[in-house]
Amino acid sequence: CRYLSKRIEDCSQYKNSVKCDIEAPFICSDCLHEVIKNEFANWSSGNLLIDKFIQKAQLSLPYIQYPEWIPFNFFTEIKCINRGEFGAVISAKWNQGKRMQISDIKRYYSRSDPCAVVLKKLKDINQLSLIKTQHQFLNNCCTLYGITQDPSTSEYMLVDPPSVCDRCLSDVLEKEFSNWTSGNLQIDKFIKDAQRSSTYVEYPEWIHYNSLSEIKFINRGGFGAVYSAKWDKGVKCFSEIDGDKYHTRSEPCDVALKQLKGEKYSVHLFLKEIKAQFNCCHLYGVTKDPSTSQYMFVMRYAPQGDLRRFLQKNFYKLTLENKLNIAQSICAELQNIHAKGWLHGDLHGGNILLLNEEDAFISDFGLCRPVNETRMLDQKIYGVIPNVAPEILNFQSPYSQPGDIYSLGIILWELICGIPAYSNRAHDVNLIVDIFKGFRPKTCHFAPPTYDLLRKCWNQNPLERPTINEQWQLYLSQKKFKILTSSGYCEELTLEEYRAKYFQIYDCYIGPYFNPKLKLELNNSNKATEIYNIMEWKPDIPVHPDAVYKSCVISISNEYMTYNMTFRWEISDIPYVG
Repeated sequence: CRYLSKRIEDCSQYKNSVKCDIEAPFICSDCLHEVIKNEFANWSSGNLLIDKFIQKAQLSLPYIQYPEWIPFNFFTEIKCINRGEFGAVISAKWNQGKRMQISDIKRYYSRSDPCAVVLKKLKDINQLSLIKTQHQFLNNCCTLYGITQDPSTSEYMLVDPPSVCDRCLSDVLEKEFSNWTSGNLQIDKFIKDAQRSSTYVEYPEWIHYNSLSEIKFINRGGFGAVYSAKWDKGVKCFSEIDGDKYHTRSEPCDVALKQLKGEKYSVHLFLKEIKAQFNCCHLYGVTKDPSTSQYMFVMRYAPQGDLRRFLQKNFYKLTLENKLNIAQSICAELQNIHAKGWLHGDLHGGNILLLNEEDAFISDFGLCRPVNETRMLDQKIYGVIPNVAPEILNFQSPYSQPGDIYSLGIILWELICGIPAYSNRAHDVNLIVDIFKGFRPKTCHFAPPTYDLLRKCWNQNPLERPTINEQWQLYLSQKKFKILTSSGYCEELTLEEYRAKYFQIYDCYIGPYFNPKLKLELNNSNKATEIYNIMEWKPDIPVHPDAVYKSCVISISNEYMTYNMTFRWEISDIPYVG
Protein backbone atom coordinates (compact mmCIF):
# COMPACT_ATOMS: atom_id res chain seq x y z
CA CYS A 1 0.00 0.00 0.00
CA ARG A 2 1.17 3.50 -0.81
CA TYR A 3 0.96 4.70 2.81
CA LEU A 4 2.31 1.47 4.33
CA SER A 5 5.26 1.66 6.71
CA LYS A 6 8.44 0.12 5.36
CA ARG A 7 8.36 -2.28 8.29
CA ILE A 8 5.24 -3.92 6.87
CA GLU A 9 6.12 -6.21 3.99
CA ASP A 10 2.76 -7.71 3.33
CA CYS A 11 -0.93 -7.19 4.02
CA SER A 12 -4.21 -9.03 3.55
CA GLN A 13 -3.79 -9.15 -0.23
CA TYR A 14 -0.33 -10.69 0.18
CA LYS A 15 -1.72 -13.31 2.56
CA ASN A 16 -4.23 -14.15 -0.13
CA SER A 17 -1.41 -14.54 -2.68
CA VAL A 18 -2.12 -11.10 -4.08
CA LYS A 19 0.74 -8.73 -3.29
CA CYS A 20 -0.13 -5.09 -2.49
CA ASP A 21 0.53 -2.68 -5.31
CA ILE A 22 2.90 -0.05 -3.90
CA GLU A 23 1.57 2.56 -6.36
CA ALA A 24 -2.11 1.90 -5.60
CA PRO A 25 -3.99 5.11 -4.64
CA PHE A 26 -5.75 3.36 -1.77
CA ILE A 27 -5.01 1.56 1.47
CA CYS A 28 -6.36 -1.74 2.76
CA SER A 29 -7.98 -2.21 6.17
CA ASP A 30 -5.27 -4.51 7.56
CA CYS A 31 -2.62 -1.84 7.03
CA LEU A 32 -4.71 1.08 8.25
CA HIS A 33 -3.94 1.16 11.98
CA GLU A 34 -0.18 0.70 11.45
CA VAL A 35 -0.18 3.65 9.08
CA ILE A 36 -2.23 5.76 11.52
CA LYS A 37 0.14 5.05 14.41
CA ASN A 38 3.17 5.93 12.31
CA GLU A 39 1.52 9.20 11.30
CA PHE A 40 1.03 10.40 14.90
CA ALA A 41 4.59 11.73 14.99
CA ASN A 42 4.06 13.77 11.82
CA TRP A 43 1.35 16.12 13.07
CA SER A 44 0.21 18.02 16.15
CA SER A 45 -2.62 20.42 16.79
CA GLY A 46 -0.56 22.28 19.35
CA ASN A 47 -3.01 21.24 22.08
CA LEU A 48 -2.57 18.03 24.03
CA LEU A 49 -6.32 17.54 24.65
CA ILE A 50 -7.11 17.79 20.94
CA ASP A 51 -4.23 15.46 20.01
CA LYS A 52 -5.46 12.79 22.45
CA PHE A 53 -9.06 13.23 21.28
CA ILE A 54 -8.11 12.66 17.62
CA GLN A 55 -5.64 9.82 18.26
CA LYS A 56 -8.05 7.87 20.45
CA ALA A 57 -10.82 8.22 17.88
CA GLN A 58 -8.57 7.14 15.00
CA LEU A 59 -7.54 3.93 16.78
CA SER A 60 -11.08 2.99 17.80
CA LEU A 61 -13.19 3.97 14.77
CA PRO A 62 -13.40 2.82 11.14
CA TYR A 63 -11.48 4.77 8.51
CA ILE A 64 -14.42 6.69 7.09
CA GLN A 65 -15.65 7.70 10.56
CA TYR A 66 -12.62 8.89 12.50
CA PRO A 67 -11.62 12.59 12.75
CA GLU A 68 -8.21 13.85 11.66
CA TRP A 69 -6.00 16.89 12.11
CA ILE A 70 -6.41 18.97 8.93
CA PRO A 71 -3.91 21.77 8.13
CA PHE A 72 -5.74 25.05 7.45
CA ASN A 73 -4.01 25.51 4.08
CA PHE A 74 -5.97 22.51 2.77
CA PHE A 75 -9.06 24.77 2.63
CA THR A 76 -10.04 27.29 -0.05
CA GLU A 77 -13.14 29.39 -0.88
CA ILE A 78 -13.61 30.25 2.79
CA LYS A 79 -16.63 32.41 3.71
CA CYS A 80 -18.78 32.99 6.81
CA ILE A 81 -22.38 31.77 6.43
CA ASN A 82 -23.98 31.75 9.88
CA ARG A 83 -23.58 31.31 13.61
CA GLY A 84 -23.65 27.91 15.25
CA GLU A 85 -24.18 26.71 18.79
CA PHE A 86 -20.47 26.99 19.60
CA GLY A 87 -19.51 29.96 17.42
CA ALA A 88 -19.26 31.21 13.83
CA VAL A 89 -20.08 28.83 10.96
CA ILE A 90 -17.92 29.05 7.82
CA SER A 91 -18.18 27.24 4.49
CA ALA A 92 -15.06 26.09 2.65
CA LYS A 93 -13.75 23.66 0.05
CA TRP A 94 -11.54 20.85 1.38
CA ASN A 95 -9.05 20.18 -1.41
CA GLN A 96 -7.77 16.92 0.10
CA GLY A 97 -11.26 15.41 -0.04
CA LYS A 98 -13.11 13.32 2.51
CA ARG A 99 -12.22 9.70 3.31
CA MET A 100 -14.26 7.06 1.49
CA GLN A 101 -14.52 3.27 1.13
CA ILE A 102 -14.00 1.99 -2.41
CA SER A 103 -14.99 -1.66 -2.00
CA ASP A 104 -17.26 -3.29 0.57
CA ILE A 105 -15.73 -6.71 -0.07
CA LYS A 106 -12.00 -5.97 -0.08
CA ARG A 107 -12.41 -2.83 2.07
CA TYR A 108 -10.15 -0.54 0.09
CA TYR A 109 -10.07 3.08 1.24
CA SER A 110 -9.23 6.31 -0.55
CA ARG A 111 -10.35 9.97 -0.74
CA SER A 112 -12.98 11.82 -2.72
CA ASP A 113 -12.52 14.80 -4.98
CA PRO A 114 -12.35 18.22 -3.29
CA CYS A 115 -15.61 18.66 -1.35
CA ALA A 116 -17.66 21.25 0.53
CA VAL A 117 -17.27 21.35 4.31
CA VAL A 118 -18.37 23.51 7.20
CA LEU A 119 -15.90 25.04 9.65
CA LYS A 120 -17.28 25.86 13.09
CA LYS A 121 -15.22 28.09 15.35
CA LEU A 122 -14.87 26.94 18.93
CA LYS A 123 -15.38 29.57 21.61
CA ASP A 124 -13.68 27.44 24.23
CA ILE A 125 -11.40 24.44 23.82
CA ASN A 126 -12.96 22.98 26.97
CA GLN A 127 -16.06 22.26 24.89
CA LEU A 128 -14.34 19.10 23.63
CA SER A 129 -16.26 17.00 26.14
CA LEU A 130 -19.53 18.23 24.63
CA ILE A 131 -18.16 17.73 21.12
CA LYS A 132 -17.48 14.09 21.96
CA THR A 133 -21.17 13.68 22.76
CA GLN A 134 -22.61 15.68 19.90
CA HIS A 135 -20.27 14.36 17.19
CA GLN A 136 -20.89 10.65 17.44
CA PHE A 137 -19.84 8.47 14.54
CA LEU A 138 -22.89 6.34 13.96
CA ASN A 139 -24.69 4.37 11.27
CA ASN A 140 -21.65 4.51 8.95
CA CYS A 141 -21.93 8.31 8.83
CA CYS A 142 -19.15 10.69 9.72
CA THR A 143 -20.43 13.68 11.65
CA LEU A 144 -16.97 15.19 12.15
CA TYR A 145 -14.23 15.17 9.50
CA GLY A 146 -11.65 16.62 11.83
CA ILE A 147 -10.25 19.70 13.54
CA THR A 148 -8.17 22.55 12.15
CA GLN A 149 -6.75 25.87 13.35
CA ASP A 150 -6.95 29.29 11.75
CA PRO A 151 -3.33 30.56 11.89
CA SER A 152 -4.44 34.21 11.70
CA THR A 153 -6.54 34.00 14.88
CA SER A 154 -5.20 30.79 16.50
CA GLU A 155 -8.84 29.66 16.83
CA TYR A 156 -9.58 25.94 16.62
CA MET A 157 -12.37 24.90 14.28
CA LEU A 158 -14.43 21.75 13.76
CA VAL A 159 -14.54 20.46 10.19
CA ASP A 160 -18.02 19.07 9.55
CA PRO A 161 -19.93 17.71 6.55
CA PRO A 162 -22.58 20.09 5.19
CA SER A 163 -25.35 17.83 6.48
CA VAL A 164 -26.02 15.00 8.91
CA CYS A 165 -28.52 12.26 8.21
CA ASP A 166 -31.67 12.15 10.33
CA ARG A 167 -30.75 8.72 11.74
CA CYS A 168 -27.47 10.03 13.10
CA LEU A 169 -29.18 13.15 14.43
CA SER A 170 -31.69 10.99 16.28
CA ASP A 171 -28.90 8.94 17.85
CA VAL A 172 -27.04 12.06 18.94
CA LEU A 173 -30.22 13.40 20.55
CA GLU A 174 -30.70 10.09 22.37
CA LYS A 175 -27.27 10.46 23.94
CA GLU A 176 -28.12 14.04 24.95
CA PHE A 177 -31.22 12.99 26.88
CA SER A 178 -29.18 12.27 30.00
CA ASN A 179 -27.72 15.80 29.99
CA TRP A 180 -30.94 17.73 30.61
CA THR A 181 -34.27 17.56 32.42
CA SER A 182 -37.25 19.89 32.72
CA GLY A 183 -37.86 18.68 36.25
CA ASN A 184 -41.08 16.93 35.19
CA LEU A 185 -41.14 13.40 33.79
CA GLN A 186 -44.22 14.01 31.62
CA ILE A 187 -42.70 17.08 29.96
CA ASP A 188 -39.38 15.25 29.52
CA LYS A 189 -41.20 12.36 27.84
CA PHE A 190 -43.08 14.69 25.49
CA ILE A 191 -39.90 16.49 24.36
CA LYS A 192 -37.95 13.24 23.91
CA ASP A 193 -40.75 11.56 21.95
CA ALA A 194 -41.09 14.64 19.74
CA GLN A 195 -37.34 14.72 19.09
CA ARG A 196 -37.33 11.05 18.13
CA SER A 197 -40.12 11.53 15.59
CA SER A 198 -39.37 14.96 14.11
CA THR A 199 -36.86 16.53 11.75
CA TYR A 200 -34.10 18.86 12.92
CA VAL A 201 -35.97 22.14 12.41
CA GLU A 202 -39.31 20.80 13.73
CA TYR A 203 -38.41 19.16 17.02
CA PRO A 204 -38.89 21.11 20.29
CA GLU A 205 -36.09 21.52 22.83
CA TRP A 206 -35.69 21.98 26.54
CA ILE A 207 -34.49 25.60 26.68
CA HIS A 208 -32.57 26.74 29.74
CA TYR A 209 -34.06 29.92 31.16
CA ASN A 210 -30.62 31.52 31.45
CA SER A 211 -30.31 31.42 27.64
CA LEU A 212 -33.22 33.92 27.48
CA SER A 213 -32.61 37.62 28.06
CA GLU A 214 -34.42 40.97 27.73
CA ILE A 215 -37.69 39.43 28.94
CA LYS A 216 -40.61 41.90 28.72
CA PHE A 217 -44.33 41.58 29.36
CA ILE A 218 -46.44 42.02 26.18
CA ASN A 219 -50.03 41.15 26.91
CA ARG A 220 -52.38 38.99 28.93
CA GLY A 221 -54.86 36.81 27.05
CA GLY A 222 -57.62 34.45 28.01
CA PHE A 223 -55.25 31.61 28.84
CA GLY A 224 -52.22 33.40 30.24
CA ALA A 225 -49.51 36.03 29.92
CA VAL A 226 -47.25 36.52 26.90
CA TYR A 227 -43.70 37.90 27.07
CA SER A 228 -41.05 38.77 24.53
CA ALA A 229 -37.44 37.68 25.00
CA LYS A 230 -34.16 37.28 23.17
CA TRP A 231 -32.96 33.71 22.75
CA ASP A 232 -29.17 33.85 22.79
CA LYS A 233 -28.78 30.35 21.35
CA GLY A 234 -30.84 31.12 18.24
CA VAL A 235 -33.41 28.96 16.47
CA LYS A 236 -32.53 25.81 14.55
CA CYS A 237 -32.21 26.41 10.83
CA PHE A 238 -30.51 25.19 7.66
CA SER A 239 -27.67 26.77 5.72
CA GLU A 240 -27.26 25.56 2.14
CA ILE A 241 -23.79 24.69 0.84
CA ASP A 242 -23.38 23.26 -2.66
CA GLY A 243 -26.96 22.01 -2.58
CA ASP A 244 -26.60 20.34 0.83
CA LYS A 245 -28.51 21.58 3.86
CA TYR A 246 -26.37 22.06 6.94
CA HIS A 247 -27.85 21.98 10.44
CA THR A 248 -27.03 25.23 12.21
CA ARG A 249 -28.59 28.01 14.26
CA SER A 250 -29.57 31.58 13.63
CA GLU A 251 -28.13 34.63 15.32
CA PRO A 252 -29.70 35.42 18.72
CA CYS A 253 -33.34 36.08 17.94
CA ASP A 254 -36.57 37.40 19.42
CA VAL A 255 -39.03 34.81 20.72
CA ALA A 256 -42.36 34.84 22.53
CA LEU A 257 -42.88 33.17 25.91
CA LYS A 258 -46.34 32.09 26.99
CA GLN A 259 -47.07 31.36 30.62
CA LEU A 260 -50.41 29.76 31.48
CA LYS A 261 -52.29 31.68 34.13
CA GLY A 262 -53.14 30.47 37.60
CA GLU A 263 -52.19 27.40 39.58
CA LYS A 264 -55.28 25.60 38.29
CA TYR A 265 -53.48 25.18 34.98
CA SER A 266 -51.77 21.95 35.89
CA VAL A 267 -48.98 20.16 34.06
CA HIS A 268 -51.73 18.06 32.45
CA LEU A 269 -53.32 21.14 30.87
CA PHE A 270 -49.90 22.54 29.98
CA LEU A 271 -49.08 19.30 28.16
CA LYS A 272 -52.45 19.37 26.42
CA GLU A 273 -51.77 22.79 24.92
CA ILE A 274 -48.13 22.10 24.16
CA LYS A 275 -49.08 18.97 22.22
CA ALA A 276 -51.59 21.00 20.22
CA GLN A 277 -48.98 23.72 19.66
CA PHE A 278 -46.43 21.15 18.48
CA ASN A 279 -48.86 19.34 16.16
CA CYS A 280 -50.41 22.45 14.62
CA CYS A 281 -47.68 25.07 14.43
CA HIS A 282 -44.02 25.60 15.10
CA LEU A 283 -42.88 25.34 18.71
CA TYR A 284 -39.28 26.12 19.63
CA GLY A 285 -39.43 24.43 22.99
CA VAL A 286 -40.22 24.65 26.69
CA THR A 287 -38.55 26.55 29.51
CA LYS A 288 -39.21 27.17 33.20
CA ASP A 289 -39.14 30.45 35.10
CA PRO A 290 -37.05 29.64 38.21
CA SER A 291 -38.59 32.55 40.14
CA THR A 292 -42.16 31.20 39.80
CA SER A 293 -41.46 27.53 38.94
CA GLN A 294 -43.96 27.89 36.08
CA TYR A 295 -43.37 26.29 32.69
CA MET A 296 -43.53 28.43 29.56
CA PHE A 297 -43.81 27.78 25.83
CA VAL A 298 -41.08 29.29 23.65
CA MET A 299 -42.64 30.27 20.34
CA ARG A 300 -42.30 32.43 17.26
CA TYR A 301 -42.30 36.16 17.97
CA ALA A 302 -44.73 38.39 16.05
CA PRO A 303 -43.24 41.91 15.85
CA GLN A 304 -46.48 43.37 14.44
CA GLY A 305 -48.67 42.02 17.24
CA ASP A 306 -52.18 40.63 16.83
CA LEU A 307 -54.42 41.31 13.84
CA ARG A 308 -56.89 43.53 15.71
CA ARG A 309 -54.28 45.94 17.04
CA PHE A 310 -52.36 45.80 13.77
CA LEU A 311 -55.45 46.91 11.84
CA GLN A 312 -56.12 49.73 14.30
CA LYS A 313 -52.63 51.10 13.69
CA ASN A 314 -52.04 50.24 10.04
CA PHE A 315 -55.35 49.74 8.26
CA TYR A 316 -55.10 52.98 6.29
CA LYS A 317 -51.68 51.91 4.97
CA LEU A 318 -52.70 48.47 3.73
CA THR A 319 -53.33 47.80 0.06
CA LEU A 320 -55.90 45.33 -1.12
CA GLU A 321 -53.04 43.06 -2.10
CA ASN A 322 -51.65 43.21 1.45
CA LYS A 323 -55.03 42.14 2.81
CA LEU A 324 -55.37 39.29 0.35
CA ASN A 325 -51.90 38.02 1.26
CA ILE A 326 -52.72 38.17 4.98
CA ALA A 327 -55.96 36.29 4.28
CA GLN A 328 -54.02 33.72 2.27
CA SER A 329 -51.55 33.09 5.10
CA ILE A 330 -54.38 32.72 7.66
CA CYS A 331 -56.17 30.21 5.41
CA ALA A 332 -52.93 28.29 4.89
CA GLU A 333 -52.37 28.08 8.66
CA LEU A 334 -55.89 26.79 9.29
CA GLN A 335 -55.55 24.36 6.40
CA ASN A 336 -52.47 22.90 8.09
CA ILE A 337 -54.31 22.52 11.41
CA HIS A 338 -57.34 20.82 9.84
CA ALA A 339 -55.20 18.61 7.59
CA LYS A 340 -53.57 17.14 10.70
CA GLY A 341 -56.98 16.23 12.11
CA TRP A 342 -57.18 19.03 14.66
CA LEU A 343 -59.52 21.98 15.28
CA HIS A 344 -58.56 25.29 16.88
CA GLY A 345 -61.76 26.19 18.74
CA ASP A 346 -60.93 29.83 19.56
CA LEU A 347 -60.19 31.73 16.36
CA HIS A 348 -60.48 35.52 16.59
CA GLY A 349 -58.46 38.60 15.66
CA GLY A 350 -56.53 38.53 18.93
CA ASN A 351 -55.17 35.06 18.13
CA ILE A 352 -53.94 35.96 14.64
CA LEU A 353 -50.38 37.30 14.87
CA LEU A 354 -48.54 39.31 12.21
CA LEU A 355 -44.89 38.88 11.23
CA ASN A 356 -45.14 41.75 8.73
CA GLU A 357 -47.71 43.42 6.48
CA GLU A 358 -48.43 40.22 4.57
CA ASP A 359 -47.61 37.18 6.72
CA ALA A 360 -49.76 36.01 9.62
CA PHE A 361 -49.96 32.89 11.76
CA ILE A 362 -52.43 31.41 14.24
CA SER A 363 -51.65 31.27 17.96
CA ASP A 364 -53.26 30.39 21.32
CA PHE A 365 -54.06 26.68 21.23
CA GLY A 366 -55.75 26.40 24.63
CA LEU A 367 -58.96 24.95 23.13
CA CYS A 368 -57.28 23.14 20.25
CA ARG A 369 -57.87 19.39 20.15
CA PRO A 370 -58.09 16.44 17.75
CA VAL A 371 -61.35 16.26 15.81
CA ASN A 372 -62.12 12.78 17.12
CA GLU A 373 -61.73 13.88 20.75
CA THR A 374 -65.36 14.43 21.70
CA ARG A 375 -66.20 16.70 24.59
CA MET A 376 -69.58 17.23 26.23
CA LEU A 377 -70.70 20.84 26.50
CA ASP A 378 -72.06 22.28 29.72
CA GLN A 379 -73.86 25.61 30.03
CA LYS A 380 -70.59 27.51 29.55
CA ILE A 381 -68.89 28.29 26.29
CA TYR A 382 -65.47 29.85 25.93
CA GLY A 383 -64.54 32.36 23.24
CA VAL A 384 -65.32 35.76 21.71
CA ILE A 385 -69.07 36.03 21.04
CA PRO A 386 -68.85 37.47 17.47
CA ASN A 387 -66.51 34.64 16.45
CA VAL A 388 -68.38 31.70 17.98
CA ALA A 389 -70.57 29.75 15.54
CA PRO A 390 -74.34 29.84 16.27
CA GLU A 391 -74.64 26.06 16.67
CA ILE A 392 -72.04 26.25 19.46
CA LEU A 393 -73.73 29.22 21.13
CA ASN A 394 -77.00 27.27 20.92
CA PHE A 395 -75.46 24.04 22.31
CA GLN A 396 -76.44 22.17 19.14
CA SER A 397 -72.87 21.11 18.45
CA PRO A 398 -69.51 20.93 20.20
CA TYR A 399 -66.52 22.83 18.86
CA SER A 400 -65.77 21.57 15.37
CA GLN A 401 -63.88 22.31 12.17
CA PRO A 402 -67.02 23.92 10.63
CA GLY A 403 -67.03 26.13 13.73
CA ASP A 404 -63.48 27.19 12.85
CA ILE A 405 -64.67 28.04 9.33
CA TYR A 406 -67.38 30.32 10.77
CA SER A 407 -64.74 32.07 12.91
CA LEU A 408 -62.49 32.39 9.87
CA GLY A 409 -65.26 34.23 8.04
CA ILE A 410 -65.55 36.78 10.87
CA ILE A 411 -61.77 37.27 10.89
CA LEU A 412 -61.64 37.85 7.13
CA TRP A 413 -64.51 40.34 7.41
CA GLU A 414 -62.56 42.23 10.08
CA LEU A 415 -59.46 42.17 7.88
CA ILE A 416 -61.31 43.64 4.90
CA CYS A 417 -63.37 46.25 6.73
CA GLY A 418 -60.82 47.23 9.35
CA ILE A 419 -63.03 47.11 12.44
CA PRO A 420 -64.12 44.27 14.74
CA ALA A 421 -67.49 42.67 14.10
CA TYR A 422 -70.41 44.07 16.12
CA SER A 423 -68.24 46.76 17.68
CA ASN A 424 -71.18 49.17 18.05
CA ARG A 425 -73.24 47.01 20.37
CA ALA A 426 -72.95 45.14 23.64
CA HIS A 427 -71.76 41.55 23.47
CA ASP A 428 -74.62 40.15 25.50
CA VAL A 429 -77.52 37.75 25.17
CA ASN A 430 -79.30 40.13 22.78
CA LEU A 431 -76.43 39.87 20.30
CA ILE A 432 -76.35 36.11 20.81
CA VAL A 433 -80.07 35.91 20.04
CA ASP A 434 -79.57 37.95 16.87
CA ILE A 435 -76.79 35.58 15.81
CA PHE A 436 -79.15 32.67 16.47
CA LYS A 437 -81.64 34.37 14.14
CA GLY A 438 -79.05 34.67 11.40
CA PHE A 439 -77.79 38.21 11.87
CA ARG A 440 -74.34 38.76 10.36
CA PRO A 441 -71.93 41.70 9.92
CA LYS A 442 -72.91 44.06 7.12
CA THR A 443 -70.92 44.50 3.95
CA CYS A 444 -68.89 47.57 3.12
CA HIS A 445 -68.21 49.18 -0.25
CA PHE A 446 -65.32 48.13 -2.47
CA ALA A 447 -65.19 44.73 -0.86
CA PRO A 448 -63.43 42.15 -3.01
CA PRO A 449 -65.20 38.90 -3.87
CA THR A 450 -64.07 37.49 -0.57
CA TYR A 451 -67.58 38.42 0.59
CA ASP A 452 -68.96 35.54 -1.45
CA LEU A 453 -66.63 33.30 0.50
CA LEU A 454 -67.63 34.90 3.79
CA ARG A 455 -71.29 34.18 3.15
CA LYS A 456 -70.41 30.54 2.64
CA CYS A 457 -68.41 30.53 5.89
CA TRP A 458 -71.34 32.09 7.76
CA ASN A 459 -73.95 29.60 6.59
CA GLN A 460 -76.31 28.87 9.45
CA ASN A 461 -76.00 25.16 8.75
CA PRO A 462 -72.45 24.00 9.60
CA LEU A 463 -72.76 21.16 7.08
CA GLU A 464 -73.22 23.73 4.31
CA ARG A 465 -70.03 25.60 5.10
CA PRO A 466 -67.00 24.85 2.94
CA THR A 467 -64.13 22.84 4.36
CA ILE A 468 -60.86 24.73 4.64
CA ASN A 469 -59.63 22.91 1.52
CA GLU A 470 -62.74 23.98 -0.40
CA GLN A 471 -62.40 27.49 1.00
CA TRP A 472 -58.76 27.53 -0.02
CA GLN A 473 -59.52 26.41 -3.56
CA LEU A 474 -62.32 28.97 -3.84
CA TYR A 475 -59.91 31.63 -2.69
CA LEU A 476 -57.18 30.62 -5.13
CA SER A 477 -59.56 30.20 -8.07
CA GLN A 478 -61.28 33.55 -7.51
CA LYS A 479 -60.57 35.57 -10.65
CA LYS A 480 -63.08 38.39 -10.39
CA PHE A 481 -63.72 41.21 -7.97
CA LYS A 482 -67.36 42.21 -7.60
CA ILE A 483 -67.37 45.99 -7.21
CA LEU A 484 -70.51 47.61 -5.83
CA THR A 485 -70.60 51.32 -6.67
CA SER A 486 -72.60 53.99 -4.88
CA SER A 487 -75.24 53.85 -7.60
CA GLY A 488 -75.82 50.17 -6.92
CA TYR A 489 -74.09 49.03 -10.12
CA CYS A 490 -72.15 45.77 -9.73
CA GLU A 491 -69.30 44.93 -12.07
CA GLU A 492 -66.77 42.11 -12.16
CA LEU A 493 -63.10 42.87 -12.70
CA THR A 494 -59.88 40.91 -12.51
CA LEU A 495 -57.27 42.08 -10.02
CA GLU A 496 -55.30 43.69 -12.86
CA GLU A 497 -58.43 45.40 -14.22
CA TYR A 498 -59.32 46.56 -10.74
CA ARG A 499 -55.88 48.07 -10.24
CA ALA A 500 -55.96 49.78 -13.64
CA LYS A 501 -59.44 51.21 -13.31
CA TYR A 502 -59.39 52.20 -9.68
CA PHE A 503 -55.70 52.85 -9.40
CA GLN A 504 -56.24 55.90 -7.20
CA ILE A 505 -57.85 53.86 -4.46
CA TYR A 506 -56.16 50.51 -4.96
CA ASP A 507 -53.18 51.48 -2.85
CA CYS A 508 -55.29 53.28 -0.27
CA TYR A 509 -57.24 51.79 2.57
CA ILE A 510 -60.54 50.15 1.75
CA GLY A 511 -63.28 49.94 4.31
CA PRO A 512 -65.45 52.14 6.48
CA TYR A 513 -63.57 55.39 5.88
CA PHE A 514 -64.80 56.12 2.34
CA ASN A 515 -67.60 58.49 1.53
CA PRO A 516 -70.16 56.21 -0.13
CA LYS A 517 -71.24 58.95 -2.57
CA LEU A 518 -68.73 58.32 -5.35
CA LYS A 519 -68.63 59.65 -8.88
CA LEU A 520 -67.08 58.12 -11.96
CA GLU A 521 -65.40 60.32 -14.54
CA LEU A 522 -63.21 59.64 -17.55
CA ASN A 523 -59.74 61.05 -17.64
CA ASN A 524 -57.81 62.03 -20.78
CA SER A 525 -56.56 58.47 -21.31
CA ASN A 526 -60.16 57.21 -21.34
CA LYS A 527 -59.56 55.27 -18.15
CA ALA A 528 -62.24 55.50 -15.55
CA THR A 529 -60.92 57.25 -12.49
CA GLU A 530 -62.62 57.07 -9.12
CA ILE A 531 -63.20 60.53 -7.72
CA TYR A 532 -63.84 60.26 -4.05
CA ASN A 533 -63.73 62.16 -0.82
CA ILE A 534 -62.29 60.40 2.16
CA MET A 535 -64.33 60.77 5.30
CA GLU A 536 -62.55 62.31 8.24
CA TRP A 537 -60.47 59.48 9.68
CA LYS A 538 -60.66 58.88 13.39
CA PRO A 539 -57.75 56.88 14.80
CA ASP A 540 -59.93 55.58 17.66
CA ILE A 541 -62.88 53.62 16.28
CA PRO A 542 -65.81 53.89 18.73
CA VAL A 543 -66.36 50.58 20.47
CA HIS A 544 -69.30 49.83 22.74
CA PRO A 545 -68.13 49.64 26.36
CA ASP A 546 -69.68 46.17 26.66
CA ALA A 547 -68.06 44.81 23.50
CA VAL A 548 -65.52 42.18 24.61
CA TYR A 549 -62.82 40.94 22.23
CA LYS A 550 -60.87 38.70 24.60
CA SER A 551 -61.76 35.06 25.05
CA CYS A 552 -63.89 34.51 28.13
CA VAL A 553 -66.59 32.23 29.49
CA ILE A 554 -69.96 32.82 27.80
CA SER A 555 -72.90 31.84 30.00
CA ILE A 556 -76.29 31.43 28.27
CA SER A 557 -79.64 30.67 29.90
CA ASN A 558 -81.92 27.95 28.53
CA GLU A 559 -84.64 30.51 27.73
CA TYR A 560 -82.56 31.78 24.82
CA MET A 561 -82.07 28.39 23.23
CA THR A 562 -85.39 28.17 21.37
CA TYR A 563 -85.13 30.89 18.72
CA ASN A 564 -85.73 30.04 15.08
CA MET A 565 -82.65 30.47 12.92
CA THR A 566 -83.30 32.22 9.62
CA PHE A 567 -80.37 33.66 7.75
CA ARG A 568 -80.45 37.41 7.27
CA TRP A 569 -77.98 39.18 4.98
CA GLU A 570 -77.96 42.98 4.93
CA ILE A 571 -76.10 45.28 2.56
CA SER A 572 -75.49 48.66 4.11
CA ASP A 573 -75.99 51.94 2.33
CA ILE A 574 -73.25 53.37 4.48
CA PRO A 575 -70.29 51.22 5.55
CA TYR A 576 -71.18 50.23 9.07
CA VAL A 577 -70.87 47.30 11.38
CA GLY A 578 -74.13 45.52 12.03
